[in-house]
Amino acid sequence: MDQESIAYLRATGVNKPYEKDFIRKDGTRIPIIAGAAMLDEARHQGVAFVLDITERKQAEAEVEGQRQLLETVVMRLPAGVGLYRGTDLRIELVNPVYQAISPGKPMIGERYPEVWPEAYSAVRPLLPPNGCRAVFRSV
Repeated sequence: MDQESIAYLRATGVNKPYEKDFIRKDGTRIPIIAGAAMLDEARHQGVAFVLDITERKQAEAEVEGQRQLLETVVMRLPAGVGLYRGTDLRIELVNPVYQAISPGKPMIGERYPEVWPEAYSAVRPLLPPNGCRAVFRSV
């Protein structure tokens, strides 16, 4: 824990978990999560933890790499693709071909029924009742 964390712990009795990098003598970094709490009113006794989160950070980086790859592929497909999520069918992503269906029409962050009211009645029966995370392709 650094001096700022120790001062906060003494003042409040708790140091919420936070992430930082430990630096080894050889200069390599280790991502960690640390936290602490004082056990008594006088704040003389406490407990702290430090966890190595290297594997989690590596997994997050792998997932992000896969997400970027998928987005790159979708954005280059010659067919129109839109990604909708949730019960309100919020549009998260459209590729250029999809956007070309209606140039200049705001789509990202909007709800499918508001963007395409004329098509919603035909699409609605195809959707699961508890929302979706689905990709629809236009031809």
